[in-house]
Amino acid sequence: MSLVGEPEKLTCYDFFCNVGRICEYEQQKCPTSYTGDDCECPPLFEKQYDDDGRPLKATFEVAHKLCNDNGGYLTFFLDQNELDMYTNSSGYNAHTEYLGMFSCDHPNFKTVDEANELDLSGQKSCNPSFVFQKDESGNFIETNYATANEICRSQGGYVAFFRNRIEYNNYLRARPRYNDDWQDYANEYLGYHSCDLSTFYTDDGNEATFVKWQPGEPNNMDGIEYCVGMTKFETFNDFWCDAKIKFTIDYADRRVKLIAGMRRRYNQDDGPLDKILKRKWNEAMENGAFLHPVDGQVRHFEGKRGWVGVFSPVRASKKRSTPNFKTVIQDFPREKFNFSKVKDEERLFEFENKGKRYEMIINNSPYAFGHSLLIPEPKAEFPQLLTKDAIETAIETMFQSNAVGFRMMFNSICGCGSVNHLHFQCYYNDYRIPSEDIECDPIHSCVSKSDSGRQVEEKLYAIKRTFPVRGFIVEANDRNLEKVAEFVAKLTNSWAKANMAHNVALIRGKHLHHEIDNDEFVLRVYIWPRRPTLGERNFEDFHCAVTELIGDCYFGTEQQHKNWIADDIVQNLSAYDIGEEFERVTGETMALFTSIFSK
Repeated sequence: MSLVGEPEKLTCYDFFCNVGRICEYEQQKCPTSYTGDDCECPPLFEKQYDDDGRPLKATFEVAHKLCNDNGGYLTFFLDQNELDMYTNSSGYNAHTEYLGMFSCDHPNFKTVDEANELDLSGQKSCNPSFVFQKDESGNFIETNYATANEICRSQGGYVAFFRNRIEYNNYLRARPRYNDDWQDYANEYLGYHSCDLSTFYTDDGNEATFVKWQPGEPNNMDGIEYCVGMTKFETFNDFWCDAKIKFTIDYADRRVKLIAGMRRRYNQDDGPLDKILKRKWNEAMENGAFLHPVDGQVRHFEGKRGWVGVFSPVRASKKRSTPNFKTVIQDFPREKFNFSKVKDEERLFEFENKGKRYEMIINNSPYAFGHSLLIPEPKAEFPQLLTKDAIETAIETMFQSNAVGFRMMFNSICGCGSVNHLHFQCYYNDYRIPSEDIECDPIHSCVSKSDSGRQVEEKLYAIKRTFPVRGFIVEANDRNLEKVAEFVAKLTNSWAKANMAHNVALIRGKHLHHEIDNDEFVLRVYIWPRRPTLGERNFEDFHCAVTELIGDCYFGTEQQHKNWIADDIVQNLSAYDIGEEFERVTGETMALFTSIFSK
């Protein structure tokens, strides 16, 4: 996958400056054509002062947040050279100051660049993570694995498992000495399971990275040992899942935040989302859960815009028929098809965000590799109208992918949404799409305050008339994602009430703020008001869905795919621009932007 298309000479994203102020490669990720001759290394350390020129004082949490907002870390040292460099710098003084290190299990300390467990809401990982479950009488609860798992999930945790030896040791320190006799085989369930006994997975859906098997285990005695328990010897034993034994809730936040907008170095390895989504999706394909394989034929159209056309020979004949929608707001189709009715083999995995459940299922008629649907709170029976929590979670999900070509998209009803049950489409592709180079202008800005009190300018962009359908763009990062989610939800819901169809896309690209001259990829949120698509749709026709608006166009017939030129795409999409209404909608959008981002 290429981060920047195919220019003649790539730019190195991943150089870094060592203490000798020499630019070097990072694990050979930089193209060989990059020499580093023009690299300018910024200061390694920068003291923070208030408006009066005095050293800035703050709590550890606020200082940590402030440094992250500025693209750095609270100071720590990797070696003696960095410590010497810091103490010899002009900014050093003898005042007491925070360093970017903390501990939850003295004397072991972590640096803040590894502190995924640090929760800046005030509840740090230093608080107890493992809680052994007791009833009202103070006795340990004993139950089967399925019930233990359900209890843990309902309380926002997992049956305890370990990603590394540190977590395992922390568990042993918290583990009580039971009053009854210790059992050789298993005293409490651990959050591991297996379907084929060749690979064990933890309860968050990932392949186990730490196990400590009892000698001779796992042995699958009697062919029924698909769960795991801990023995009195502090080792693991595969165990039958219907046994009634003790269990422990693990409240550790298992989400590893990968901030797309703020990272300066893209990790080309898969992120946490990529690993589980690709594995589960491939398993579903191997198990025959899809109506057809991914057979898309990709064509790159000639012209400056670089439209992409995809033709899938079998998709048009295999897709479900669409309802005859006439209005954007519809009642939830409890008696008709909704995602609670999909087959179990189409369900990939679940996850939680802020105590709410989300599910990833396959799109059983896939458009591209990884084509899936993110369903917010499936049992809540939300119609296809965006909510703040749903958008915030979609952004967080994007942050957990390292793939520049991972797309997250939304079609409203009458905006080519075909199921009136709240969902996002997502998939991977490995080519550049036109929306990454879309022309836009900053039309409005607000100065807001971050949690650390720092003033930050937020910008609203409008897509120019040079693009067939005009809309708006905001950039999202870990600092403003709640406001972005609130803005998008309120804006699109106001359009829905006015019966205006709309589409939303989450796409990575360069900074739209041209004064920021670097090669970071940030997360853009595209929001399009558009003219509606009414009635049932024929999948052999060319439609204006969110995929077409980002420039990744689906063709239902081979003839169109082969014979159309770029002008045909532009002409068809232009019919969905809202025309003279765009000026009024722009004014309302700027007013809403001000009310939210000026807080």
